Amino acid sequence: MSLPPGPRMPGTIQTLGFLVRPYEVLERCYRTYGDMFTIRLLGDKTYVVVSDPQLVRHVFAGCGAPESLDVGNSEFKPLLGENSILILNGPRHRRHRALLLPPFRPAGFSSYGAHAWSIAEETGLGWTRGDTFAVMPLMRRISIAVIVAIVFGKRAPEQTQKFRSAVERLMQFVNGPLVYVAMLQKDLGRWSPGGRVWHARRQLLELIDTEIADCRRGTIKDAGNALLNVLVQARDDAGDPLTDTEIREEILTMLLAGHDPTTAASSWMLYCIHEEAAVDEKVREELRSCPPAPEAIAALPYLDAVCNESLRLYPVIPVVERVARVPLQIGRFDIPPDCRIAPCIYLVHRRPDLFPEPESFRPERFLGRRYAPHEFFPFGGGSRRCVGASFAPYQMKLVVASLLRRFRFRRTAGKIRPRFRGAAVTPSSNFALQVTDVGIN
Repeated sequence: MSLPPGPRMPGTIQTLGFLVRPYEVLERCYRTYGDMFTIRLLGDKTYVVVSDPQLVRHVFAGCGAPESLDVGNSEFKPLLGENSILILNGPRHRRHRALLLPPFRPAGFSSYGAHAWSIAEETGLGWTRGDTFAVMPLMRRISIAVIVAIVFGKRAPEQTQKFRSAVERLMQFVNGPLVYVAMLQKDLGRWSPGGRVWHARRQLLELIDTEIADCRRGTIKDAGNALLNVLVQARDDAGDPLTDTEIREEILTMLLAGHDPTTAASSWMLYCIHEEAAVDEKVREELRSCPPAPEAIAALPYLDAVCNESLRLYPVIPVVERVARVPLQIGRFDIPPDCRIAPCIYLVHRRPDLFPEPESFRPERFLGRRYAPHEFFPFGGGSRRCVGASFAPYQMKLVVASLLRRFRFRRTAGKIRPRFRGAAVTPSSNFALQVTDVGIN
């Protein structure tokens, strides 16, 4: 059979619509075409979007054919490199994943959580009643600081600031819409758009290379469980280490992809809390009964439910994608090789049969219930689920809790719209909060 039906507009028009109104485009296609539809985007890319949970499970399981699906992130290869976990497939992906995953399991959260909590507690020092801040830039600064601390460990302030500045410099150039990033692949000189990207990338890689060399020589004090040191010391099942090139590109991936989704998700969590006064008060009531310790705060059930409900309503990655290597059948449709299959997080999360009153913010739906990995999957699923999928909500809860314990806020803008910024869907730039009280919770 042919591919599922879908819009007939040119790929350029569909791409622009998706970048400007990502959620609205998905909803409109779902209402028109149902659980499976085809969209065509720039670069002659054909996507079959899937929102039936059972078919999503089928895709995450590999469509019943081992090695039949590759990851669809090839557009990021020039930026992240050939050895990034986001690019690799097959045995090399499994090897890198096995070495990257242990630090991000709950057992390793304690030191990383201490970094996140300390950085969050430093935020807002000096704020007074009436101060206003744009949420996204603040959350980005916090998330970059946290990922830098995780990757490089506790370092001298000037060295830490050097790392943070290098990441921020690169991100300001690649944080436009994905299609814009894809068009920046040519370096036409230091002051060209592409040239600025690759110059900033080279500066960051030079810092990473220096750190790898110092780590191998053992000249970094208290390297401990910093991710860089973990990767330098890691050995696969055959006893082989990662090469310097593999480490540098995985570190680059962690620095860029490790903060961007968390920035957006933390911003959406603050947005949701300040849309619902009752939710705000209930979170604060729970925090008042809890000691200011990361592990205790991260375990709070209602705060956890609020975090999950914000991820449900506003997934920062609305679809994940796979590329068919061989002909496949999904539902009643035949999928040809090279077609991109896109399980749709946003549409599955808005299904009324799974989440009654799906447009309403109801954290209680996550109290006492666990959803299957093909029903609630804000960080993807299957063998490609994000390695930071457990740590990201942990960090979100600590950062938001730290702010709510010390301040009260009110929103200062009108309608907030979802926008693609970089690889994530974020609240529009007019989302700001004003301090209405200090020193209370």
